[in-house]
Amino acid sequence: MDELTRSLDGLINILKHTEEYKRYKDLEGQLLNNRELRNKIDKYRANLYFDMNDENVEDEFTFDSNFNNNNLAAEYLDAELEICKLMQGIINEIIEKVDIRIPN
Repeated sequence: MDELTRSLDGLINILKHTEEYKRYKDLEGQLLNNRELRNKIDKYRANLYFDMNDENVEDEFTFDSNFNNNNLAAEYLDAELEICKLMQGIINEIIEKVDIRIPN
C-alpha cells in the first residue's frame, strides 16, 4: 500500500468518526424501518438533483407537501447535507492546495 492510499484510508477513517457522520448513519438506520419514507426521500432527492440541472422542470415535489413535517425526514436530509458540505470542503481544500489549473 502506498503512502497516498494510506493517507486516504486515514482520512476516510477520520471522516467516519465525526459526529456528523455518526448522526447521518444513525438516522439512515432509523429509515431502514420505514421503507415508504425512505422511498419518498430518495424520490425527493432525485427530483432536487434533476431540478438543479434542468431549468424547465416544475417544482411540484416540495418538502412540506410530501413529508408533512416529518422530523425524521428533515433530520436525515439535514445530516446528509452536513456530510456533503464536509466532503465538499475537503475536496475544495485539495483543489486549492494542489497546483493544478482547473478551467471555470
